[in-house]
Amino acid sequence: FSVVDAVSHLTTDEKLARRAQLRAALGVRPDQVIIGFFGKLIDIKNPGLIMEAVARLPESAQQRLHLMWVGAGRLQAALTQQAEQLQTSTGVRSSFCGFINQ
Repeated sequence: FSVVDAVSHLTTDEKLARRAQLRAALGVRPDQVIIGFFGKLIDIKNPGLIMEAVARLPESAQQRLHLMWVGAGRLQAALTQQAEQLQTSTGVRSSFCGFINQ
């Protein structure tokens, strides 16, 4: 099955404007790369692995990153705490967007 493209009717300029608005709302600089996790925040999916990997990157790479978490699950509190620790140690910020239906 497939998901309907909810923005197919928008022009490229309109899509870019929405992108810029969303990035600004999340506090993401234009030069930053967003690494996103989309799924249930549960053990079997091991979403914390992303933060473990980011912590090992050189500082020059970390400065360019922003992590985005889209989903919900029993690991959310632990991931939020892990993200706060990552931000303190590396400056890499995370945005937790919660569950968003397709």
